[in-house]
Amino acid sequence: MTLLPMTALEPVQSVAAACLHQDGVEAVAFDHLPIALRMDLRTRAPDLSPAGGPFNASDVGVGPRTRFIAAVHYKDRYVVAYEHGGRGYHVDMLTYSASFADDAYTGPLARQVVFDKPDCSALASTITAPLPETPYIGPNW
Repeated sequence: MTLLPMTALEPVQSVAAACLHQDGVEAVAFDHLPIALRMDLRTRAPDLSPAGGPFNASDVGVGPRTRFIAAVHYKDRYVVAYEHGGRGYHVDMLTYSASFADDAYTGPLARQVVFDKPDCSALASTITAPLPETPYIGPNW
């Protein structure tokens, strides 16, 4: 599988950049995420549009129905947020282990669904939340 860049010059995501209050938290552009995470995201959202790119939030019309919002890295975790359009518009926030990020395949450890774009408190609570005892093994969306 070839992973093409999201955009030539993807800006640091404003949502993530505005929320960096903890030492060691860094915003990560999609193209700088570990390849295993990008592959997992492309499997879950094959038509993933870049941050600020085209996005069809409805069931009507054409165009990508998923769009990357932001990613942050903190200690042993990555959290990635992306919009999912359609009748049940929502934002998936997936938590990945940084120690498994270079594996050939890694799935998220946890998934949180919010129904509006995440703000600073949502990203902060997700990056520091306790992980479930068993990893998230839900379907690709």
